[in-house]
Amino acid sequence: MVKYFVGKAKIKNWDKEDVLIWYFPEKVNYSCVFTLNDVKAHPIIFSKEVYKNYKPVSFLFANSGNANCLNGKEGYKAILNIEKKLKDIFKIKETGLFAQTGVIGEDFPEKNVLEVLKNLSLKNFKDLKTKEDLKLCARAIMTTDSFEKYEYYKDSEFEIYAIAKGAGMIAPNMATMLCFVYTNASFSKDELDVVLSYAVEKSFNRISVDGDMSTNDCVFLFSKENGIKVDISKFKKVLTNILKSLAIKIVKDGEGATKVMHIIVKGAKNRERALKIAKRIGNSLLVKTAIFGCDPNWGRILAAAGSVKLGINVNNCTLLIGPYLLFSKGEKTKYDEEKVRKYMEKNEIIDIVLDLGEGNSYEEFWASDLSYDYIKINAEYRT
Repeated sequence: MVKYFVGKAKIKNWDKEDVLIWYFPEKVNYSCVFTLNDVKAHPIIFSKEVYKNYKPVSFLFANSGNANCLNGKEGYKAILNIEKKLKDIFKIKETGLFAQTGVIGEDFPEKNVLEVLKNLSLKNFKDLKTKEDLKLCARAIMTTDSFEKYEYYKDSEFEIYAIAKGAGMIAPNMATMLCFVYTNASFSKDELDVVLSYAVEKSFNRISVDGDMSTNDCVFLFSKENGIKVDISKFKKVLTNILKSLAIKIVKDGEGATKVMHIIVKGAKNRERALKIAKRIGNSLLVKTAIFGCDPNWGRILAAAGSVKLGINVNNCTLLIGPYLLFSKGEKTKYDEEKVRKYMEKNEIIDIVLDLGEGNSYEEFWASDLSYDYIKINAEYRT
């Protein structure tokens, strides 16, 4: 069971919910995945230390509008002060996990948050149990997102509640994204570490909007300690599908995005090789801009694949955009360019399938296009 609160601290000059708190009245086990960036925000530093020592946690605090990153000792002190206040509100000794997102390098408006918390009590918290509850929680962590990202799963055995945010600074090995998941299924820390690592690798590590890695990314998975016992393989499959759905929503909501590339690299010697090539295609600015222009410029795709320098033989390769074969065994095919262009114009998700013709391994990757609006949004992000 999760109780939640959302509030308006006016962390930025906006009129939206920007503070989220999840409170766990019953004991939870948890697992975390953090950004791989050497430059880490204060909430990541704090939460990594909690996770490293596996301290008992009773709450999650998150905010949007300010990353609380690269802003000196005062930024870390703000987390400690908020932690102390929340412990007083919940009358607990346990700590919590922190996640923050927004502009890097600005002073964190601690007073704004503490003002929201000043008169807060458990009476202000609601049970997290409906999709509308999830939507409200997701809204509180949005920055440049254009819609709330959440998933709810329930069957005869267990439930999963999940929210995420992300639209820009999205690259493999996580992104400017936050994701929080709770389940009433019961697993140990070690079991949660295994399933979360697998699910993140198959979802959030398979997407890109702009190739930039953030300082604040994190995924937190909470499991009711004395919850329902379920088959871990089934849970892993369901969790992976949920995170994959959230990941694709992030790509669809990429800043200024109009199209999503679903890149499939098959016929590879091994999966690592296939994934490296798929990532390179998805992060190529020339490929992204061609997709935005609905231009079936297959030469850019093959050039990106070859730039990984893995020794692929182009004479063994075939390339399709949607159902149309554009290149085969070293030569351009006789395709109708207008039909391919219309396919790209009509569809939001563009399938790109590259067969290397060298083995049996397969990988897939999702990436957004790159539009004029992406430049406008990020040029004006702080104004």
